[in-house]
Amino acid sequence: MSEKKKNRPAAKGALKYWHLAVIAGVCIAVFANSLSGSFVWDDEIQVVKNWRIRSFENLPSAFTSAFWSFLGTEAESQTNFYRPVQTITYTLAYSIGELSPVAYHVLNLAYHVLASLFVYLICIELMLAPPIALGIAALFAAHPVHTEAVAWIAGVPDVACGAFYFGAVWFFLKYLRERRAVLLGAACFMFFSALLAKEMAVTLPIFLLLLLIMRDRSRIQVKANLWLVSPFFAVLGAYIVLRVSALGLLARSHIDVQASGMDWISLGVRVVAEYIRYAILPYPLNAFHLLPVKLDYRLISTSLSLAVILILIASLWSLRARIPDALLWFCSFLLMLVPVLYFKGMSNTFLAERYLYIPSFAMIMVLVSVASGFKVPRLNVILGSIAVVFAIASVYRNETWKTSEGLYQTTLRVQPEVVHMRINLADIHMKRSEDAIAQSLLESSVRYMDSDLYVRFPFELYRAYVGLGAIAARAGKFAEAKQDFEKAIGIHPRGDWGYLYLGGVFMEANGDYARAVEYFKKAIELGPLNEVARDYLGIAMLNQKNYKDAVRYFEEALKINPNYADARSHLALASRALAP
Repeated sequence: MSEKKKNRPAAKGALKYWHLAVIAGVCIAVFANSLSGSFVWDDEIQVVKNWRIRSFENLPSAFTSAFWSFLGTEAESQTNFYRPVQTITYTLAYSIGELSPVAYHVLNLAYHVLASLFVYLICIELMLAPPIALGIAALFAAHPVHTEAVAWIAGVPDVACGAFYFGAVWFFLKYLRERRAVLLGAACFMFFSALLAKEMAVTLPIFLLLLLIMRDRSRIQVKANLWLVSPFFAVLGAYIVLRVSALGLLARSHIDVQASGMDWISLGVRVVAEYIRYAILPYPLNAFHLLPVKLDYRLISTSLSLAVILILIASLWSLRARIPDALLWFCSFLLMLVPVLYFKGMSNTFLAERYLYIPSFAMIMVLVSVASGFKVPRLNVILGSIAVVFAIASVYRNETWKTSEGLYQTTLRVQPEVVHMRINLADIHMKRSEDAIAQSLLESSVRYMDSDLYVRFPFELYRAYVGLGAIAARAGKFAEAKQDFEKAIGIHPRGDWGYLYLGGVFMEANGDYARAVEYFKKAIELGPLNEVARDYLGIAMLNQKNYKDAVRYFEEALKINPNYADARSHLALASRALAP
């Protein structure tokens, strides 16, 4: 009997269908408390102000433009994010619950359930014992490092990419065993969907080659293996054509930092070490991780990181005869991280927990391979026990992602230098008229940005001065407010909020409606989705008894943000004044 025929019944019979129910149950139990979370952080822009998701008729544009192009500004269209699946998912959620966060959270959780089920099925196809496969899938389902991707609505690219990525792997492994073309077609479709979800999926063809080496290490056939994965390279080529036609370039640099090549290379070493740590010991979790770019500021920590990585590789190499798969799984882990090591193409963070959503599986496999090689007794019980600990930690961490305020406060407790979160928190306090707290946060943000320890983005300094100016204006200190707004505009002349609030100063302090309207319209030109600018312009028209135009601008503000309460109350005033 051939080896292929001997393996087929064993692999088929190993699957325990009740295990699938257990895995889905673990996912739901662990992340059930995330379903009541609000729109947090970027969700307010990506979902609430995203006009594209409000109709299925807009879906074709998701395939022909960058994700952020819905903002309507040229600067926001220049992005490396090509995410049609994200737009499709948001559109589906909007069709179900409009601007109720629950529908979006449910779809995130559904992707996570699917990804976890595929992890289990992959383990079965790799001929792992069902209890071990269940333990691995449970660890993946409950891993605290996944809370950012699952509990945060904007994390949907990661969970969607993970679900399709693992789905492609499973279908490919089934194809190797059954040699049915429909399975290969399903694997290619899953891969293409993963690419449309997030760029991290580009590693899949190479990962499949590593799996082929693990599958038949006794006689590695390079040409045969390349032929087996060639359809995936064809899919990758089609994706690149589609992406380039939509974005124009494969990757753009968004960071202008004076740093040497050694700084960037060593930063990669430091980041990889952090990812290894968080994949194994997910503590302390944080929504925003700051790392210095310049090697001078992290020489000791980077040297230790390099030593740890080299020792780990050397140890796995020396044990390759006893646990041959461990080194290949570790190489898979490093491979899966490659797309997120192009730091200049990222936004404003070099290390993010959601980037571990796919690589965490490979690290779990490293640990299980080592444990199996050393014949650790009752390994399934150990995996299950760790999964319980992970589940408790994830449930606790989910609470942090329920509100923006809670997220920002928790982040700053871990790393107070995160000025982005500090300014965001100040904005929340300003909306509650807690100006003293907001001013303290903004002033400390300016002080933190005086240091060159971390990369500082001019846009954050711009936001800080806009906030300080708004507080001064509200206190009647119009001269001080004007100075702050002019500083902000000087830092970022293409920013809409500086012009908006400067117009407010002319309207409130001087009653100069002509000048105020000029600035409001400038803000709208620079920020097409700035609902506050339209609200202010409506107020200017209302004060001049131009009720018809006032109604129009308030309606435009609500079209951008249906949840904008101020515009709704102002619209009621203008409508009553306009009524005969």
